Amino acid sequence: MDSEQLHGGRELGRYGSSAADRLQITGGTDAGRVRVALTGELDDETAVLLTAWLAAAVPAARAGAVVLDLSGVTFCDSMGLRAIILVWKRLHGAGGSLTAVGMAGQVRDLLDRTGLAGHITADHQSGAGLTAAS
Repeated sequence: MDSEQLHGGRELGRYGSSAADRLQITGGTDAGRVRVALTGELDDETAVLLTAWLAAAVPAARAGAVVLDLSGVTFCDSMGLRAIILVWKRLHGAGGSLTAVGMAGQVRDLLDRTGLAGHITADHQSGAGLTAAS
């Protein structure tokens, strides 16, 4: 059963591990903001974990701002970018904001190649942060 194998009751992805094993999400609230750190791969199978986590966390925290730390992301594909864009659109539409920090390497290259870098401005003052532009 290639990608349909089960591991501990969870469906395995195409890489032989479950989505939850390939993307770890940690976070909490701080001064009305939700802070989220991602570690691992953000792709078509793991992106749903991010959107589901934020869909639950943001209303529960009554937060209008999300800080998304992508410094631990080792891979991101178009579905990962789609998840980030959908989260940003949802927050922006509700008057909130999404700040992404730690975009570098492959993640930054993907933003450049897709033209999305033009919609995200680097925070040159802190050297590490990127803030989604409106």
